[in-house]
Amino acid sequence: MDTITFNLNGSEISVSNFPQRALELYTQANLSAPNRAVNILGTARAYSQMHHNSEAAKFYQILINQITSTNTSDPIFSQEANDFITKYENIQNHGNKKQIYFSTFFLIVLVSIFNS
Repeated sequence: MDTITFNLNGSEISVSNFPQRALELYTQANLSAPNRAVNILGTARAYSQMHHNSEAAKFYQILINQITSTNTSDPIFSQEANDFITKYENIQNHGNKKQIYFSTFFLIVLVSIFNS
């Protein structure tokens, strides 16, 4: 199967490597122009694409805080950030509930084994 590539800043980049390369570019851009909303958003999206959801949520929260503290209104960025954070928190809460259910079930099984 052929790998799909594109040219980015004079380099051939595989589509599968795009999120990592985008993260590198946004990190570099943030060094020269710190706290620009577009850099923070791009960083959050790159982390999300790489399934590093806790890092993505962190950057989305930074974006929301920046928008709020500067009284800037950007409904598209805000909505994306809020949607991601809500989804991430729901996944985290669901995972925690599953762990509690499993632990409770495991303890019940152990108690029943030892009481037999």
